[in-house]
Amino acid sequence: MARRGRILRYFSYALLLAVAALGAFALHLDVRVRNEFEGRRFALPARIYARPLELHAGLRIPQADVEDELRDLGYRDVQRDNQAGWFQRKGNELEIAVRPFIFWDGAQPARRLRVAFADCRSPGSSRCRSAASIRRATRTGCWCAWRRYPSIWSMR
Repeated sequence: MARRGRILRYFSYALLLAVAALGAFALHLDVRVRNEFEGRRFALPARIYARPLELHAGLRIPQADVEDELRDLGYRDVQRDNQAGWFQRKGNELEIAVRPFIFWDGAQPARRLRVAFADCRSPGSSRCRSAASIRRATRTGCWCAWRRYPSIWSMR
């Protein structure tokens, strides 16, 4: 009987020692992981893939909205011959130097586009009636029909 009590006491001491060692090891791992990742919390920049504007033939959108979108993307309203990232308005046309970007099907090079807009005088005209399904007109302007497909504009 005394021998059984002694074995039980040694077993409880060993179990208590194992629990204490396991707790110390868990505390050590917690400190190590916190030190490793605490400084890198904001080290990597976030990539945001949002608000793609896909332009294609037949899309009806005001020319002023396209110009606003280009300005929001950092395009300048000045022509620079050997650089990308500018646009120039010439009546009902826009000449745009698109920046290079990576699209889902591969890299797209920088290129120049000439986009012509349909000649309509107000959103209520018969040529522009279906444009309200894309965006409700808040001002009078020309709804547009595109001749070329310049792909996604929001990639920088």
